[in-house]
Amino acid sequence: MTEDSTQTRCTDPLDHRECAHHGWSNAVLSSIPLTVRNAARRAAQWACADLKIDMFALRFFEPGPKFTWDGNPNTDWALLFLTSGAFDPGLLGRAHCPKKEPTVWVRTGLSPAGTAVIVLHEARHVWQALTDRLDKYDNEIDAQDYMWKTIRTQRFARKALRVAVRECLSID
Repeated sequence: MTEDSTQTRCTDPLDHRECAHHGWSNAVLSSIPLTVRNAARRAAQWACADLKIDMFALRFFEPGPKFTWDGNPNTDWALLFLTSGAFDPGLLGRAHCPKKEPTVWVRTGLSPAGTAVIVLHEARHVWQALTDRLDKYDNEIDAQDYMWKTIRTQRFARKALRVAVRECLSID
């Protein structure tokens, strides 16, 4: 998605009502290739076993209409969390980490290896939140280190890993 700074500037980072940018929406699972879904599931299961945490929800997002919170008590809190804050058109993944039912979001359109990389990175953020390790700077370094160290456990070919590196260089 190509957007200039005027399109991505947030005037209200909670509900984005006055913002000019697009937003994120929940992706329909059937629209995601089976190879990508399987790679995400394998990476999530491996990370949960490795980090000794319960399995988290795994969801995919894509560009779409802005999600605005209308005060409805049945709000999808994980989607609200995904869309809150300054809009980042390069977002590839995000972890929503309440103590119950953590969620890892992965952007659609990534290769299977790229998807696995994002899942491993965000799984580490879930682990950090569940174990009360919440120092933003150190957590990003830790998640990056974990992600690149553990992607080898997923047994992707070197070519697939090169694609994943190119896709995931902008991870935050």
